Amino acid sequence: MTSGSYPFYAGKLFEAAGKLSKSGNLFAANIGFCKYFRIKNDFSTAEEKCKKALFIKPLQADTYREMAFINQETGNSKKAEENFRHYISLSTSNYKGYFLLAEEYAAGKKRGKALFYYKKALRLLPNYAQKTSFARVLRKKIKKLKARKKRKKSVGDIGKCLSRAEKLDAEYKLEKAHLQIKKCLKINPVNRDVRLLYSSILIHLGKYEKAIAEYQKTVKMDFPPAIKAFCHIKTAETYAKMKKQKQALDFYKKAISINPSDTNALRGMAATYEILGKPQKALECYIKLLKLEPANPDFEKKADSLETATMSDNDMLAELRLRKSILPGVSKICLL
Repeated sequence: MTSGSYPFYAGKLFEAAGKLSKSGNLFAANIGFCKYFRIKNDFSTAEEKCKKALFIKPLQADTYREMAFINQETGNSKKAEENFRHYISLSTSNYKGYFLLAEEYAAGKKRGKALFYYKKALRLLPNYAQKTSFARVLRKKIKKLKARKKRKKSVGDIGKCLSRAEKLDAEYKLEKAHLQIKKCLKINPVNRDVRLLYSSILIHLGKYEKAIAEYQKTVKMDFPPAIKAFCHIKTAETYAKMKKQKQALDFYKKAISINPSDTNALRGMAATYEILGKPQKALECYIKLLKLEPANPDFEKKADSLETATMSDNDMLAELRLRKSILPGVSKICLL
């Protein structure tokens, strides 16, 4: 509270505390003054008044609550937690104390402790208050912290699970790797690395159709374009293993539509066109590859080979004549 927020309340509080002091009720008077000075942001005076109240009645719960509020305002979280714990110990059935301590823990990002005390506060709410807005707020806070705790546990678990699956796959213990990766999918079915390894293990097991289905399922998920393109390429490669070149070509095209500069997709497409007996199309792919990697000798060699394969007899004869004119001394038989 601030003096600007509650001027009327603060004035009445000071007036009431003064009357209590005159009547001899020094404990209540000091508590009243403690609240007043806290509202006025005079925290040192507020603390002094609360300490006087504690001296008079050291086992009064409300004093510790006020002390906790003062420490909250002055940024002493550790002391505020300690005060709230004292408050709870002196008022064990009061849900407010548990809620206030939970709030302090939540502010300090001590989420496990916050969750515990929010749940305790909810359990202590009387029946008539279980359907109030306060109860709904409590349940919302508990639900949020539970979800966060579950996500944190899942992240740790998925790492260990994935490592075991990768190890089994590397050792070629494929059936065990398959069982392990399925456990990982149960922990997090939308983890990118888990999904890609699952599809890869299926390929190693020879379950091509299932692998293709999983790669395409991954494409439909909320992953970056590069992952979607990769899944299309792996789908194409799997179809190629199955000798289904036309389907392979379709998925190489899908990968290139996502990333026209994907060299893996272009190389795969070129190889597929060659198998389908379309050297001109394959050459076009290698020309694109050379634009992306002009210094790649493999691409240059392949492009030259395909260029020769696509030449007509007349084109080839013209090429030979050109070489003859550039390289004098070549035997006439070379032109035949």
